[in-house]
Amino acid sequence: MINNSRYDEAEYNILKYGFQVGIELIICMSVNMLFAIHFHMMEEFVILIFVLGSVRSYCGGFHFKRYRSCFLGSSIFICGILLSVKWFDFSMIVMWIMIIQSSSYILKRKPVENPNKRLDINEKQYYGQKLKKNIFILYCVSLALFSMQKKTDIAIIGLTLTFIAISMIVGERLMDKK
Repeated sequence: MINNSRYDEAEYNILKYGFQVGIELIICMSVNMLFAIHFHMMEEFVILIFVLGSVRSYCGGFHFKRYRSCFLGSSIFICGILLSVKWFDFSMIVMWIMIIQSSSYILKRKPVENPNKRLDINEKQYYGQKLKKNIFILYCVSLALFSMQKKTDIAIIGLTLTFIAISMIVGERLMDKK
């Protein structure tokens, strides 16, 4: 699909990697979307992906080294959160505590580097600004959901932010060891 005669080796490898990641992301999201459809949880799935994409992309955290591990870990994470809100009744106050605690931690520690991608000062500032904006948007969305008494959707946001914060903690610990 990518004609490597047009690109030098470094450009070709970057394009090849980006293409591979794109295909893997499509596969992972498709499988998890099918799971959400099966359990009649598309609204919750969309909210989870919105939170994940708007926060995790800018805060960093733990990354698996292999696609299969990433696929399995991501699927367990997504399906675990979806099933948790389906099977358990979370208190609204507990969810708000999780949202505030997790987002505070995420904003305080932003962003966590990865051994494969060190960030310069400009990148850290850029990611930090995007993260602040996105967390503010999430607070607004959470307040709107609260006013509509969408308890399950608020639980999705709280649990997702909590697992993102945990991923940051694990990522920091692994970076400290390197």
